[in-house]
Amino acid sequence: MQNINEKQVIEFLKERQQLLKDELKKIENTINVIESSNIILSGAAPSRKAPKEVTASTRKLEPIHEFKPHGRFDERIGYALTKLKSGYKEDILEVLLEEQPDTDILKLQNALGVRLSYLLKNGLIEGEKHGRKFKYTLK
Repeated sequence: MQNINEKQVIEFLKERQQLLKDELKKIENTINVIESSNIILSGAAPSRKAPKEVTASTRKLEPIHEFKPHGRFDERIGYALTKLKSGYKEDILEVLLEEQPDTDILKLQNALGVRLSYLLKNGLIEGEKHGRKFKYTLK
């Protein structure tokens, strides 16, 4: 049986600390993606209020020239579209990943697809169909 000294214990704890920090960062990124995609986590029943009517003139996505990593997801999409002028989902994903390289690509890709579809259907952005894909632009 091998004796473990204090130095080994400290080294082990520091390694564990770094692993936990990495895991916490992943969790924070996931929470940000979910919150900015307006996905409700709680199992609570939805409110009985009538849904607000979406009007394109009041909520359309505006050009955004500064990236805010903790801003709303729509603002980050607006930033990417401002930078690109127009682009496919993959192009927007690439810009977002340049700004936040530690983000989970798969989760971001899924959230982006859902959000772009919502924004397009509600007239908040424009999209031109190219085969099975859309090329998105700000209005």
